[in-house]
Amino acid sequence: MMTTITFENNCTSVQEYRQLRVWQRAMELGRKVSILFSEYPAGENLLVKNIIATAIQIPACIAGGYSRGAQSDLIRSLNHAKGDLAMLDTYCMLSHQLNVIDLDTRRLIEVLVIETTRLIDQSLDKWQSPL
Repeated sequence: MMTTITFENNCTSVQEYRQLRVWQRAMELGRKVSILFSEYPAGENLLVKNIIATAIQIPACIAGGYSRGAQSDLIRSLNHAKGDLAMLDTYCMLSHQLNVIDLDTRRLIEVLVIETTRLIDQSLDKWQSPL
């Protein structure tokens, strides 16, 4: 079933969550993080498992919020995804400090987190603003 949400503050309607730029960016983050950590042996480190799990949870959270069909659910899921981005950043910081990941990997993920957070903030500003 396809959900269409028309936001109260504009005339734009999105036919499905895959059209959301913020979801597309979150998917890119999840894909890149998964690729970066695909060379780590399974079960090697709890932090690595948490990094991967958190990165793939972010686009899923956005998709779920959109698919519930209410603007308030999408806004709530975007805020949740923003919290997950902070968790991802924290896991990566700790992983670098414990020499689990190198500085280049840490910096790459940090840039992706910043870019995705910025897009979430822009989306929240747009969708929460009054008419």
